[in-house]
Amino acid sequence: MTCKNFADSSSSGLAYGKQVDCGEPQTQLTEMRFTSSDLQFSAESTQSEEIRADRNVPDLVRTATSVSGTVGYEWSYGTYNDFIQAVMSTDDELDGAGTLIKNGTAKTYFTFEDNTTGSAKFYRQFYDCEIDTMSFNIAQGEILTGTMGIMGRSATSGTTSDDPDGYDPSSTTPVYNAVEMVSSIQVDDADIGEVQAITVDIANNKREQRAIGNVGLAGVGDGQFIVTGTMTLYFTDLTMYNKFLNDETFKFDMTLDDLTGTTNGNQIYMEMPRVKFGNVNWSIPGNNQDILLQADYQAIYDGASGATLLISTTDAA
Repeated sequence: MTCKNFADSSSSGLAYGKQVDCGEPQTQLTEMRFTSSDLQFSAESTQSEEIRADRNVPDLVRTATSVSGTVGYEWSYGTYNDFIQAVMSTDDELDGAGTLIKNGTAKTYFTFEDNTTGSAKFYRQFYDCEIDTMSFNIAQGEILTGTMGIMGRSATSGTTSDDPDGYDPSSTTPVYNAVEMVSSIQVDDADIGEVQAITVDIANNKREQRAIGNVGLAGVGDGQFIVTGTMTLYFTDLTMYNKFLNDETFKFDMTLDDLTGTTNGNQIYMEMPRVKFGNVNWSIPGNNQDILLQADYQAIYDGASGATLLISTTDAA
């Protein structure tokens, strides 16, 4: 019996490159740090309804194609700056000097390439990809994780990489954890107390645009920039609950610090200048349990900053 070499997920890889523009694939790629990827080329087909005396189907016609999927990751400093910029729809860069970038209307396109080793090295390329969604998940006792949702236009596959010189290396910064690397979580510039979990979900509400003469996407439309999330807090007083009861607007910000410096580590700062609670629940679950506030929130436009979300990075000192 011949021995088989099946592909293993643990020996797979993923790389990306920022394109100059749509329709211009990038061939200088950077290795990505990731935990999962389900990027796929998908097709839709329509069966011919032509009637034949022998009852057979004469054709299956491909009518639409697209690229979509999600990539999972663990947050680390500097690793995902290109994708943060893209999901924020801005040309401004995270400069490591604490300069705030804000959400805008710019377009950014990427080439992604994954690879796996079986009987040979196999590659797939995904072109003209846009970042539709991005998430931050912070939970006590865990590594900070997230996913990003991707939409693209076309794909190829083969046994050679699009990058003839080999991938540029990824960052080597440590992953953030919620044990000691979340240095600040504040509402209206005051610490909000003990937190069990926080999520931040960024969505651009991108949509497929199709037209006659295009089997792939003719374009990708941009919808509203929406930031939502959840908070789970230990109940200590009525401060947060009353913000919900009174339909108050508040500022929400947090700082991550990877503790790699002598004064401060690499820091990611995220600010939502105007936030409202959609719903806040707390209940008495029974004996021997904690009472928790469980809140849904949404960030809204702030005229003073001209943004819904602001993010900055500061290099370790």
